[in-house]
Amino acid sequence: MGSGRRSATGSGEHQYSCVYNAQVETEGREPAFQEKRQISWAPPSIFSILLRKDEIPNQKEYSMRISLGFVIGLLFGLGIASAVAQNNRLGGVNNMNHVGIAVERFDEALAFYTQKMGFREAFTIRDEKGQPTLSYVQVSRDTFIELQPTNANRPAGLTHFGLHVQDLAATAATLKQRGVKIEEPRAGRADSMVANATDPGGIRIEIFQFGPESPQGKAINSWK
Repeated sequence: MGSGRRSATGSGEHQYSCVYNAQVETEGREPAFQEKRQISWAPPSIFSILLRKDEIPNQKEYSMRISLGFVIGLLFGLGIASAVAQNNRLGGVNNMNHVGIAVERFDEALAFYTQKMGFREAFTIRDEKGQPTLSYVQVSRDTFIELQPTNANRPAGLTHFGLHVQDLAATAATLKQRGVKIEEPRAGRADSMVANATDPGGIRIEIFQFGPESPQGKAINSWK
C-alpha cells in the first residue's frame, strides 16, 4: 500500500515524497515485516531541462537548446521591464490634445489646414483690434493643431504640445516629485486650468484640465 505527501526543501523548491509500506503476510499470522521506502523527487527548472547535455545526442541540438534558453530568459526580462515601465506611467493623462505651431503668415496657414488638409476650424481668438492671436484646427475629436502668429518672442516653428489631464493639481504634484520643472496650476480660459512644464531640450509642455464650457470642451462635444 502506498501513500504520498508533499514537503518543501530548504532551497525553496517543492519536493514530492512518496512513502511505500510493503507488508509480507503469512497465513494466519501478523505481518512478518514492514518495509518503508521513501523516494524523493524535485521538479527540475526549465533551464536545467534545456541544458542537460548528457541527454542530448548531438552538439547541434545542444546549441539549439542553449539558444532557446537564452530567448526564454530574454523574454522573461523584457516582461519585468515592461511591468516596471507601466508602474512608472503618468496617471490621469487623457491624451495629447494639441501641437502648437507659430506661423509667419497666419491667414495662409489657417487656409492651408482648413481648405487643403480638410481640418475643421474649431475656434479662433482675436484681440481688441480683431487680429487673430490663436486658432485651434480640429484634426479629430480630441486632437488639435494650435496656430499662433509669430512675434519677437515667438519664432516660426513648434512652440509646444499640450496634454489634457483629468486632475491638473494631482498631475503637477506627481511631476514635481519626479523632479520635473513645472509651474503652479493657474486659471486659463473659460472652464480650464493650465500649468507649463519644460523638457530637457527646452520644449514647453502645456498641461491643462478643461471642462465642457471651455473652447476645447465645446469643440470636442460638437464633433460629428
